[in-house]
Amino acid sequence: MYHRRGAEFVGLVPHLPVVIGRGDDADLQVRDRSLSRRHAQFELVDGLVTVRDLGSLNGTVVRGEAISKPCQVELDEAIRLGELTVIVTSWTPKQGRSHQLADHERFCEALEDEVVRARAFNRCFALLRVRATRAASSKNHVWAARIRTLARQVDRVAVYGPGEVELLLPEAEPKQANAFAARLSADPAIEACSVVLYPQDGRTVDQLVAAASTRLSEKRRGVEPAPLADASDAVVIRSPAMLLVYERVDRVAPAPAPVLLLGETGTGKEILARRIHERSGRTGPLHCINCGAVPQDLIESTLFGHQKGAFTGAYETSRGAFEAANGGTIFLDELGELPARAQVALLRVVETGRVRRLGATDEVELDVRIIAATNRDLEDMVATGSFRSDLLYRLNMLSLNIPPLRARVSEIVPMAQLFLSEANGRYGRQLRLHPDVGQLLMRHTWPGNVRELRNVIDRAVLITQGDRIGVEDLPTAMQKPVRTYTSTPPGVEKVHVRAAPAELPFRDQIRSCEVALLSAALRATDGNQSAAARILDMPRRTLAYRVRSLDVSLEEISDVHVQILADLTEPGEEDLSYRQRLERIEIRILTRAMREDGDIASVARRLGMDPRTAAAKLERYNVRRG
Repeated sequence: MYHRRGAEFVGLVPHLPVVIGRGDDADLQVRDRSLSRRHAQFELVDGLVTVRDLGSLNGTVVRGEAISKPCQVELDEAIRLGELTVIVTSWTPKQGRSHQLADHERFCEALEDEVVRARAFNRCFALLRVRATRAASSKNHVWAARIRTLARQVDRVAVYGPGEVELLLPEAEPKQANAFAARLSADPAIEACSVVLYPQDGRTVDQLVAAASTRLSEKRRGVEPAPLADASDAVVIRSPAMLLVYERVDRVAPAPAPVLLLGETGTGKEILARRIHERSGRTGPLHCINCGAVPQDLIESTLFGHQKGAFTGAYETSRGAFEAANGGTIFLDELGELPARAQVALLRVVETGRVRRLGATDEVELDVRIIAATNRDLEDMVATGSFRSDLLYRLNMLSLNIPPLRARVSEIVPMAQLFLSEANGRYGRQLRLHPDVGQLLMRHTWPGNVRELRNVIDRAVLITQGDRIGVEDLPTAMQKPVRTYTSTPPGVEKVHVRAAPAELPFRDQIRSCEVALLSAALRATDGNQSAAARILDMPRRTLAYRVRSLDVSLEEISDVHVQILADLTEPGEEDLSYRQRLERIEIRILTRAMREDGDIASVARRLGMDPRTAAAKLERYNVRRG
């Protein structure tokens, strides 16, 4: 079944009817307004598939006509249930389910896992977004399935929205990803195909998804892809905290001193850098470099340039970013990712105002204003020896802390309206926000900040079928009822936050608990990993790997992580080992789900797990209903 969120797959067993609908008692439940609670029934008898309408409001359409009695359907025939499409097809055990398409939310989970792997093992991968022509977009089952057959077994394919499919190509080099995109673009059913690469075009899920949307829009307009910046330069400033930030920006802009922007990813640091440059009075350009997106062996050449023959592959002399920005401003994003050698070279540029290309003997005098940004705690990095203290002191002359979106609640709905206006223009629509949507937006914690909000609105515009964006058009995690939690795990400051941990996928709950446990132990030991490993009774190497793969920071722990751990922890467990605590947390999550649902399939669906994984864990922990 193909619907606004993606595609669902269910096998037909002879003489065992399958009911499709939006009600809880449907065998295949899809929460879509065009479906009735029990909409239609499919049954396989003697090799033939029969569909029966169950008195639905919007009807079941076969071969262009609404049916009122049981009707046999052919293989690969499209049946309409309301506004959704069902395809009856067959496969061999050898084929398995390779043609199945995931929905966007599960795709993002796989994308997040790939980001963690790529970061831990220094690998690359590609994200593709494919748009069908207007004629083909109404037949997702045809052209999207064709894309699935062209992809590798390890590739992930999902429906982003009507007429759009997204692909994750693990460990794909740029040449390989572009060749695959060119192959897809040769299909007459494909209007445009965009390619974004990790880490060049983004280092988080929100950055990559936004980059794919931007590049696809450029492809469809026939515009040559431009360097990717933060989602939109348009801003909404209402909260007192942001008003104070912008007041300080305008005060420091004319000064030549370096500026350090501090804040979580997606808060709009590049937009502030542009504002500082525009109000500085400098006549040169603004040159932006993402330090985390440039390979470590190329970062010095990228920043400072090189002479011909300076290293293998240096076939001609090249200016670096600093020379390109002469007379203007250079913006160094993700400064905390800068390797040690590049930190030394950057310190010399800051102190002397001169740059020396790799392989050169002479220095070039420059007039460049430096703006740097990071979402990491540089002072903590100084304490652990991963960042130079003298460089931090030089760059930290003027610093600005940008508050996260969850601390600027008054800006969320106006910002959503702004992004809605932009998306309406891109997709040729005139949608409005339902009032209930505004309430949900203000209750969400927005870990991806402004960039995440823009992605949510952009996709909602694409998948909404009416004239207003409703609650059902938002990500599933945002639709859950909101509850309040106030208990606090040992070693963590008491907080009070609105969240819905019991409704989160199993993997997200476990990940949040791990982050909270690791962060609390590191904070209690002032970042000493050996001491933290002893507290958690785990090998130091294991702790170091988990800290790196989960991107654990010694900065303030996210309220969401804290509350999920609090909800799943009981008094007296702080003396248990890390593994023992996680096992007890897993048991509680599974026990609660089994108590609510009572069967493996429902537990797996509630927790976003593969049924086989859910069954194995329930068996391992001997979790039974009641």
